Amino acid sequence: MRAHARPDVKATDLTVAFQAKRSVWLTALVLLCLMMATTTSGRAMASDLVTWDSLVPAATPYDDPFVDMSADHKSDLRAVLLHQKTVGNGTEDAFVRSAADAARLRLDAAGLDADQLLRQRLIVMQRREEDATGVASTLLDRPVLIDGYVLPLARSGERVIEFLLVPWIGACIHTPPPPPNQIIHVKYPKGL
Repeated sequence: MRAHARPDVKATDLTVAFQAKRSVWLTALVLLCLMMATTTSGRAMASDLVTWDSLVPAATPYDDPFVDMSADHKSDLRAVLLHQKTVGNGTEDAFVRSAADAARLRLDAAGLDADQLLRQRLIVMQRREEDATGVASTLLDRPVLIDGYVLPLARSGERVIEFLLVPWIGACIHTPPPPPNQIIHVKYPKGL
C-alpha cells in the first residue's frame, strides 16, 4: 500500500468521481467545439445563446377538465370509454354495459357530460403530446449555443462521435428522461 492511498476510499468511488469529472470536461469541450465549429458567416452571436426552455414552443392555453377532476369521476369516465371501445370492436358484454350505464348516471348527477369529456380527452391528449415533442420553429436551421451534459452514444477509438446533449446531469440514465424536445441528438464525426 502506498503512503498516500486512503483505505476508506474504494476503487469504485474513484471511478465514479473520475467519470463525473470526465462528463464535466466533455461538456465543456462540446461547448468549446460547438463555438469553434461555427464559420464566420454562420457564427453564433451572443444573442444566439439559448436556454433549454427556449426549445419548447409557446404553449397556447386549452381547456383541461381532467386536472381538477376527482379520481371517482375519472374512473367513471374510464368505464364509459371501455364500453365504447368494446362496442367498437364487437366484444360488448352485459357487465361492461351495466358498469358504463351506472358510470354515466353518476357523471350526469355531477353535471358532467361523458361524451363531451371524451371528445375533450382527445384534444387534451393531442395538446400534451405537442407540448412534450414540439420544437420552437424559430431555432430550426440556426446555429445556437446551449449548455448541457453529454451522454455518449457512439465512440471512435477514444473520441465520442455521437451523443445526446441533455439539460441536467444524469438525465436519461439515473433519472427520468427529459421530454423529447429537451434532448439534442448530436453527430460529430471528428469526435470529442
